[in-house]
Amino acid sequence: MTTLHMIASSAHSRDGMADCLALLSPGDGVVLMEEGVLALSRPGLEILQLLAEKLGTSDALYYMQDDLLARGLSAPPDWQGIDMNRLVELHCQHDKSLTWY
Repeated sequence: MTTLHMIASSAHSRDGMADCLALLSPGDGVVLMEEGVLALSRPGLEILQLLAEKLGTSDALYYMQDDLLARGLSAPPDWQGIDMNRLVELHCQHDKSLTWY
């Protein structure tokens, strides 16, 4: 059973990423959205590397493009920018979804 994890809180202010990491399994997907995209502003942030390692691939790492652009940030190349249509597709491709605040 696969899960789409949507992280909406900043890695600097809450434990959403750490909680997500504890439940992450191969086949899951991770979407950074809202304040969650702030994690991409710190290259080498350990939690992002741990997310990729636990998934076993960087193909399931996403961020909401509009949220990133609104904050004037850029993303590392191994994360994929998506729009709302792609987010809906990801929901359909996974068995369930969790939002971490």
